[in-house]
Amino acid sequence: MKILNERNSPSSIFAKMKYYFAYTTFGNEPGNALEFAETQLSLRNKNAKYIGGVFLQYPENAVPLQSPRGTYDAERPDQKKKEEDFIAMLVSRLEKGEPAEMHEIVTETVHPEENKNSVLFGPIVIDPSKCIGCYSCVSHCAYNAMTKPEAGGAVKIPSWNADRCCTCGACFNFCPVRAIEIPGGNSSEREQYFFGRSKAGLKETPALPRGQVASRLTIPH
Repeated sequence: MKILNERNSPSSIFAKMKYYFAYTTFGNEPGNALEFAETQLSLRNKNAKYIGGVFLQYPENAVPLQSPRGTYDAERPDQKKKEEDFIAMLVSRLEKGEPAEMHEIVTETVHPEENKNSVLFGPIVIDPSKCIGCYSCVSHCAYNAMTKPEAGGAVKIPSWNADRCCTCGACFNFCPVRAIEIPGGNSSEREQYFFGRSKAGLKETPALPRGQVASRLTIPH
């Protein structure tokens, strides 16, 4: 079965790969992202050498599962340490004289929503009365599904391309004025993912044990 699509993860970027590692994250439902990444990367270039992987638990950033309005998920200090140790291992291997090819490691972001799932969470709704034209949604969209309007035209809000969208939620989470909603993901009931914004006025919710966030999932009928 073909998992990674050629548009976003073309085989050409893996052709010269000699070493690879997997850096994967999850919210509260662990899934098998690390095994998925390891397997898929190895299939792209069977001669490449796997040098390690890490699987980190961070605050939930899948829109339907994000924390309720007025709250934010607690971070896990132990996961930050785990990340730092993994990075230190990679740096150490470089500093200890690994082959020069190690410096040519290909880095590629692979989204778990590689297969289009707009039907599940879409469409994206932009409120023209709230949009301030900052186009943060455009700059943060990994799939170019959000585009700026034509300069000088009557339309001032960005346009959404359903065929390119994977409903990752970046546009919703990065909008500074909440002009974007994803009704299919119940975004109106979810706090935006933190991304460095002020936590003032928000209540911290304890980091949930693995597998216990599903109770938040309420898809509108």
